[in-house]
Amino acid sequence: MPTADLVVPTSDALLFTDGVEAVASSGVLGDPHGISSELGFSCLNAVADLLATHTTTRYRRLT
Repeated sequence: MPTADLVVPTSDALLFTDGVEAVASSGVLGDPHGISSELGFSCLNAVADLLATHTTTRYRRLT
């Protein structure tokens, strides 16, 4: 991986303010080998489910 694509510790804030491409020219953080869109979709769904479960068990309904 070229050094330009490595995330520098001081770039953490830049990641949140300017997006992934500000710290990784390819738009990908880390090594994407072995990853597929199906796996990415499954991971995203799993995180969404975890967030939904956490939110519904921790916080009361507003209505």
